[in-house]
Amino acid sequence: MQQLIVVVLLAKSAFERSCGRLDEARLTFQEVMDIVRLSEMRLYIADCYLESARILLAESERSSSADDPRLIKARHHLDIVRPMLEEMDYGRRKPEYHLAAARLAILEHHDEEARQQLALSRPWILPLEHCGRGFVCHKKEFDDLDARAS
Repeated sequence: MQQLIVVVLLAKSAFERSCGRLDEARLTFQEVMDIVRLSEMRLYIADCYLESARILLAESERSSSADDPRLIKARHHLDIVRPMLEEMDYGRRKPEYHLAAARLAILEHHDEEARQQLALSRPWILPLEHCGRGFVCHKKEFDDLDARAS
């Protein structure tokens, strides 16, 4: 039951973030983090670090400042989650990781790094059009970041 609550709250936080309701996203995220810390659910800990980085990036995007301290914190969270994804072979989150890393690079004005991260995400996102597999929910974000990194 606790796993279902975590999944629902993570989805709610992501939805609130995507709608620009960042205060609500942060509150919902904090509920998730409280549950996950107590239960030590490793996959969900990775999900939480990734969602936290994505919230920080969305908050930082509003300020449009390359020296925003939230960017440092977002990079730290992405640095924590990357080895977790590899260690657990948690491929389902790889496109989100690479897209978040690309967004961070764009906000830090590192366009070459952004293009590299987008190239790493491409195999996870674009095959959907060709073979019925992939992550259609990330295609719009990919296209947006790709245009900004070019």
